Amino acid sequence: MVEFAIDFYKVNRDLCLDDERILETMIKSLKNNGAHIISSSRYHCGHNSPPGIITFCMIDESFFYCHSYADRGEMAVNVFTCGHIDTQKVLDDFVSGLNLNLDNAIINKINRFNKYDK
Repeated sequence: MVEFAIDFYKVNRDLCLDDERILETMIKSLKNNGAHIISSSRYHCGHNSPPGIITFCMIDESFFYCHSYADRGEMAVNVFTCGHIDTQKVLDDFVSGLNLNLDNAIINKINRFNKYDK
């Protein structure tokens, strides 16, 4: 099982504020890869905090999360799946769906529960 924690930089401000588009892209990326979505939510920040968004998908196979900081052009993304879901493919679909630039990203790949893998 793999979790990705990605910090995207130089993200367009309009995208950083588009919670609807980001959540729709997350859902599409998960569904295209066979994930079972239990719940999803989005929130447009900026009322009591810096402008940005928070989007979240709870899936039977774990979670997918995004938080942006529009004034800084930054987006933090975490995706963790288990079972038959390929985390890398979910991430690839998300990145291509939003036209994000991986050259402006720091990708942390976290291998989870390796002790149990065979």
